Amino acid sequence: MKKLLTLAIPLLLLVFVGCKGPEGPEGPTGPEGPAGPEKVYVLGKVENTGNVYVEVYFSPVIPWVTVNQETLDVYRYEGLYEGYYWDEYNYYTDSISVSTGDSIHLKVDYTRGIATASSRVPGGFEITSHDTSQTAYISVGSDLTVSWSTSIYADFYRVYFWLYYDYYDTLGDYRRVYFHKDTCVTSTSIIFPASQLFPADLDSVRWSTGGHFLIWAMNGPILEPGSEGNVTGDGSGFFWGKSYCGLDIEIEGTKAKAKREPSKEELMKKWFEKAKAMDPDYQVLRQVSQ
Repeated sequence: MKKLLTLAIPLLLLVFVGCKGPEGPEGPTGPEGPAGPEKVYVLGKVENTGNVYVEVYFSPVIPWVTVNQETLDVYRYEGLYEGYYWDEYNYYTDSISVSTGDSIHLKVDYTRGIATASSRVPGGFEITSHDTSQTAYISVGSDLTVSWSTSIYADFYRVYFWLYYDYYDTLGDYRRVYFHKDTCVTSTSIIFPASQLFPADLDSVRWSTGGHFLIWAMNGPILEPGSEGNVTGDGSGFFWGKSYCGLDIEIEGTKAKAKREPSKEELMKKWFEKAKAMDPDYQVLRQVSQ
């Protein structure tokens, strides 16, 4: 039996290794492999105060990041929620010396490639339609218009406004408003219509925590759908120079709990008025309550 096995092995090798059949037709072309190094995505900004913030996503290693050849401190950010990572990136922050109009140059070196970007530091500016040293007030039912001076070297302005308050509607029900707007404009003013700020059924404001109007003068590509960033080389993304001013806002004539709390009888009356409008069996409900 051992002799038979010894003879069989060379025969099998001869069949599968030593024999070559005719060459078949050429197969289809496969997909191309990745060209060049993997690219990172970068979001960065330098304020006119000198504060620098840079976020680097999708890097295979912890990158080396510099602005104007000054190395930034790195922090690893990992968002963990119920055992799952929902966001991971390298976060850089530091402070450098800059002045209005200075060029700022970003470099992200992550071994497999280098991403770069350049921008300029925009000048300071101020809100001209309101006194920013004190709270600005909006009358109920009125538009809000905010204007500001021009910031030199600004390509656009990013506006963020939020307003939060509680109110009673015309039926006496307690409701809440949280309005916010995050947008970019190239003009030096913006209008928020009353129809956006105040609901049509508002009777009186019960509690107003106020709001804030924030605006940044930005040098660099505008942040909007379809906009191409200014990060080039082995990366993509946005890098801006920016300056800032802001305004505190309150609803005129209202303070915390400015409207007195209604009595139980008043609340019942309001509830029955609402029930009458919605329920044909209103009279039955009233008799039962009495």
